[in-house]
Amino acid sequence: MPLRTIIFALFLSLINLAHAEMPPLPEHRAAVYSYYKLKFLEDGYPGRETDHRIVPHPIYGTYVITDYLRSWRETGDKSFLQGAIKVGDAALKRMNDRNGALVFYYTPEMKLTSMPGTFYSGLTQGRYLGVFTDLWQATGDTKYLAAAERVLQSLLIPVKDGGVALEAKGGIVLEEWPHEVATYTLNGWTTTMLQVYEFYDRTGSEKAKLLFDHNLKALEQLLPLYDIENLSNSRYGLTGFVWMRLVFSDGFLGQIKTLTLDVGDSTEHHFLINTKNRWLPFIHDGVKAESGYPLPVTKKVVQINTLLSMISWPEPNEIHLSLLAERPGRLSVQILSGPYDPLASSLKGDSWKSLYTTEIKEGENGIDIVIPWEKAALVAYPTNFAKHIASRNYNVYHFIHIKNLRRIAAITRSPTVKKYADRWESYVRKWPTIPLYTQHDIELEQYTARPRSSN
Repeated sequence: MPLRTIIFALFLSLINLAHAEMPPLPEHRAAVYSYYKLKFLEDGYPGRETDHRIVPHPIYGTYVITDYLRSWRETGDKSFLQGAIKVGDAALKRMNDRNGALVFYYTPEMKLTSMPGTFYSGLTQGRYLGVFTDLWQATGDTKYLAAAERVLQSLLIPVKDGGVALEAKGGIVLEEWPHEVATYTLNGWTTTMLQVYEFYDRTGSEKAKLLFDHNLKALEQLLPLYDIENLSNSRYGLTGFVWMRLVFSDGFLGQIKTLTLDVGDSTEHHFLINTKNRWLPFIHDGVKAESGYPLPVTKKVVQINTLLSMISWPEPNEIHLSLLAERPGRLSVQILSGPYDPLASSLKGDSWKSLYTTEIKEGENGIDIVIPWEKAALVAYPTNFAKHIASRNYNVYHFIHIKNLRRIAAITRSPTVKKYADRWESYVRKWPTIPLYTQHDIELEQYTARPRSSN
């Protein structure tokens, strides 16, 4: 027996020893669960082992329920069905009511994401919509159907009210994570769309059908923005973070009265001074920030973390700077730039590009800094090969994009969705001929958890 198989089998036994009453997980999923650091808690709910503790991970329950139900259907062994029920009931006890909707919150204490505050995820909710419907159909217990209907309600709560439904292009985008600047993460969005459609297909819910149709309208308009033909790739989302610099002339004295970001979403995003979270716009260095705005400039270079979103395409994003200067000077604005790295999940950057230079007059200055897309093409980053599973690096998300678009195209007969499914599949066939991909030790085929046939 290969050493890798022995190691995976040992890992699975350790998972199940964490709670003796849980049935075994499928062996072919061992590599994935090893990557997730999955272990069971006392009530049977799966969590992530981190910092010498097991943290209940909101989305892990959906993975285990799905695997248990599949094992039950394949073997007829009712212990797998009981395992799925146990995880489902444990999930229900951990979820919360939000104005009638049922949500599984991520909290700062979990330390599972870099996002501040307490929130819920559209992707996690979408997966619970599916598994609760599965449990209802497997058991006949209507409490799971009622739970699924309340989960669907959570997907209708607007982002502005703390939910995940974002109005865009005359339709709706279901956001995977709530951010200061919406990310439009494609894999999470399309996966949740499909769960919503399947709920309609299985229950006849007109509410679900209407939500799916609104998402399709936005998807058809936004899909072209995810395409990166010169890299034979697709974008993970439409938003990314990048370092920028405000470079003042020698001897500058003055204050930043306000600094805001306009990404074309009708919201004024203020640069913060009390965070280092890259998914929030903030001033990193170069100002005296103890008392808040106005901020005295203390260094020649003020470095800022900027979020840029392609939702404004073809119009550029802009930064608006209100500056109070004690004497005349000069301001140059630079943006960090660099090439695509298949093993990175965001733009690393290796050089600074000049964006804008202007004279500063004594007194008040209102400065609009336009960020042209040719200088920021990779800020909304392509999918990458950074997922390290079973000793290999895989691009997981580009294949999810293709698979999800294929399914949506089959449901809707949308020529736009089919066009990009076809195009992105053709990109994969090109990868073995592109030096950018072949020069790295990465796997160019799709990861599959099930053993491939030897035939």
